[in-house]
Amino acid sequence: MTDGEMRKCCGNAGTQTCSGTAEFLTWGPCVDAHGAAVSCKNSQPTSCGQGEFPMACDAGVDSGIPHHCGEGEFAVECDMPALCKDESVNTEPEILAAYSPASGESVGTNGQIKVWVNDERPSLIAPNEQIDASNGMITMPGDRTAKAPDGYLWEPALYIAPQTAENGGTPHFPQTIRGWYNNMPPYVKGSKTTGVDVMGIDAAPSGTKLPERYTTEFTWDVSALGLKPGTYAGEFVIHDGDRDRAIGCVTIVIAK
Repeated sequence: MTDGEMRKCCGNAGTQTCSGTAEFLTWGPCVDAHGAAVSCKNSQPTSCGQGEFPMACDAGVDSGIPHHCGEGEFAVECDMPALCKDESVNTEPEILAAYSPASGESVGTNGQIKVWVNDERPSLIAPNEQIDASNGMITMPGDRTAKAPDGYLWEPALYIAPQTAENGGTPHFPQTIRGWYNNMPPYVKGSKTTGVDVMGIDAAPSGTKLPERYTTEFTWDVSALGLKPGTYAGEFVIHDGDRDRAIGCVTIVIAK
């Protein structure tokens, strides 16, 4: 999709226009030539039951009909967490260089979810957290209740919508951290860059741009998330190496 792009919808009865930011483009409502809303009729389900994601409501799938999600469900296309669009918090989204699997791709129940962070300083994590230098495993959690000045955790966290960070949802913390990290937040302006480099960082997906000096790989075990196979909206809340924050919203598909 590109900003301003148009397409037919509702069996060519109307059109939709793509708009938004470069990172979060979405299709607008289906309207006729006069701008009036067009009501679509489609045999697919138009609402999501609890614990279900029918095609008409699934994130990233657009059937040309309105998306309506049931209790406990989430459609990224129409219900993206507000934090992802809050530029007062999501001040540096570009540090989230890559995801594996990519948004919308599937991962097995015994698989892993990975995020690569690239910044001009080592990523800040929970105070005094201890990492095994040989494999990146977290051997002793730090103070995972400690918060940065923006009110969100220092420790990188993955939230599963609708239990997102902005509504006090449960944070899921990574099992391994490889590459550069700094477990002594907060960053003090003018201080010498400090950090630890854990060897064994995986190569980021092909085509990933890593323009800054320090790269960190955070890994979550799917089995630790306590989720059944299905489609979920994930919200990554990760601090950078100094004063900024990145929020990444992706579609997580857990295969059977």
